[in-house]
Amino acid sequence: MKKIILPILLSVALCGCDDSDHGVSVVCGNYDVNIQIGSDGTHLSALINNKPFDFILGTSASGAKYDGVVNGNDVTLWNKGEAWTMFINEDIVFECK
Repeated sequence: MKKIILPILLSVALCGCDDSDHGVSVVCGNYDVNIQIGSDGTHLSALINNKPFDFILGTSASGAKYDGVVNGNDVTLWNKGEAWTMFINEDIVFECK
């Protein structure tokens, strides 16, 4: 039962949306990012400047961390509450608004 409920709660809580919403849109530095968390909570799809990319759930001490590759760069989208942060190659950090 917990395995079924947790991904549902994660997907609603992490994206800050309800069932009628189609994700969350944020601006991270010069990047327009539309985030959609998968129904199972283990993957995330993002449109970054209108180009689609896929991310998978990584390990995080707090919040949720999704890792992927964008144009040859390692990119992490990290969420805690309603706040999102984007990391590029672990050294470039953008607070998303």
